[in-house]
Amino acid sequence: SEVSDISYVNQKSHDLHKPANRDEVDLHNQSVNPENTDLQTGVKQDKSDLGHYVNQSSVDLHNGKSENTERNVNELESLIQQLKHKKLSKRTHKLAFEPVVRLTEHLLQDNHSTAMFYKVLNALYPERLDLYVASVRIAVHTAEEDPTTNSGAVFVKTLRDFAEVAGVDLGLKRSTAISTSDDSASDSGSLGTQLPMLSAEKLGPPSVDEAIWAETQSVLRRQMTRATYDTVIQGTKLVGREQGVYIISVNSEMAHEWLENRLQDIVRRALSNVVGVPVKIAFRFVGSHL
Repeated sequence: SEVSDISYVNQKSHDLHKPANRDEVDLHNQSVNPENTDLQTGVKQDKSDLGHYVNQSSVDLHNGKSENTERNVNELESLIQQLKHKKLSKRTHKLAFEPVVRLTEHLLQDNHSTAMFYKVLNALYPERLDLYVASVRIAVHTAEEDPTTNSGAVFVKTLRDFAEVAGVDLGLKRSTAISTSDDSASDSGSLGTQLPMLSAEKLGPPSVDEAIWAETQSVLRRQMTRATYDTVIQGTKLVGREQGVYIISVNSEMAHEWLENRLQDIVRRALSNVVGVPVKIAFRFVGSHL
């Protein structure tokens, strides 16, 4: 009977242990802890929503920054246009160039090249100031695509290239240029999948020339940086053919020089691929007598 009593005690201990286990299991059941489960799901949802909201805000901030930068570049271009129409004496150059230099420092985040900015402005004034603003635009766009880029170095390199094509002596020593891996003629742009926009004024279907050039522009966009495309290719048009030569109109002297001397083969190959046969091309600066 003592064994039986021990068995009974063991059974009671087992019974006590088993309900305890059931209670412990029940504590984790949904019926006991629905609030805990709901809270956990809710927390995840809130966290997801917060993350989505923060990401949305971050994107908006980035877009706002790009818009502000574009406005600043446009302001710089406006200042440059005003300078081109002023007749400045050597004595008044520095005072007139100061707003341009200050805005350039802000856009390039470079407060150490002030003397160089004044020097190249003097060299480019008044006929070729367009090279200056084009170089700033390319440097700014490059830095937006890659924040680690030294925008001042890109500016110097690009301006040297533009000046070389235009035959302008900037008076800069070769040591002024800072080494950079950017290659505006061959680097692949990250926005290469975007297609060129047709004019909003064109309500009807595009002409054959417009369709051919739109496709050619989409090919060219994938073969160069966004900045180079926007500065040189954007705004060009295929206006027709003369004696078997495709005529492409260009709306800036700088872009015309760049296309003639640096990008002609790239454009010709792109157009040939779209047309399906080798073609000859010629660039015509709008308003010129070419």
